[in-house]
This record gives sequence, structure tokens and C-alpha cells, in this order.
Amino acid sequence: MTNWYVYMIRCGSGTLYTGITTDVDRRFEEHQASGPKAARYLKGRGPLQLVLTVQADDRGAALRLEHRIKKLSRGQKETFIQNPESLKNIIGADSNLPPVLSNPPPVISTAGRNPREKTRFPP
Repeated sequence: MTNWYVYMIRCGSGTLYTGITTDVDRRFEEHQASGPKAARYLKGRGPLQLVLTVQADDRGAALRLEHRIKKLSRGQKETFIQNPESLKNIIGADSNLPPVLSNPPPVISTAGRNPREKTRFPP
């Protein structure tokens, strides 16, 4: 069974992008490269920073969680990024939410650099 993940990326302007994938590292690199598989929203909005990854049981669960996160206010999203366990309080304790996989250290790609070259900063 394939694991699915919901991830959040912070753009250089501070806006947040939420998506789903089976391979977060590969997908983030696609976004950084601004290639044909990158999300249109992220093209030209660097530097990009991966700020959160949450594991879901299956694609359907990942899609439902992504949809719920996208409906949150910016303040709620920021709270979730700072304290991933807060999602149950934000969405509702009765929700059947997947466990938070990690709050990864930020990965930033700057314009003019090799997009495959990563700079990691401690949280």
C-alpha cells in the first residue's frame, strides 16, 4: 500500500501552498525546478520552503485533509505549522485525522542557484 502525504510550502512572498503526493522530496524538487510538473501557482514565487508534511492512510484521506486545510484561515494554517497537533482543535476533535508525520526543517531554494541544490536551516 502506498503512503500519501499532505505537504505545505511557503513561497518567497509568504503565501502558503498545500498539496498531496506519494513522495514529498520528489514533488518539492519538481516545484523548485519550475518544470512542467510544477504547480503553476508556485512558478516564479521562490524561494520555496517546505514547512509541513503529514502522512495520510490513502489518497482519499490525503485529499480530504488537503481540502480541510485549504479552507482554514491563514492564522489557523500558521498555528498548524507551528504546532501540527493543533489541527484536531482547529478542524474538530471528532475528525478522523492522520497522525502528523513531521514538521520538516525548512528547505529553501533561491533564484539563480541550482534548483537541485538545497540549503537547510534548523527549525
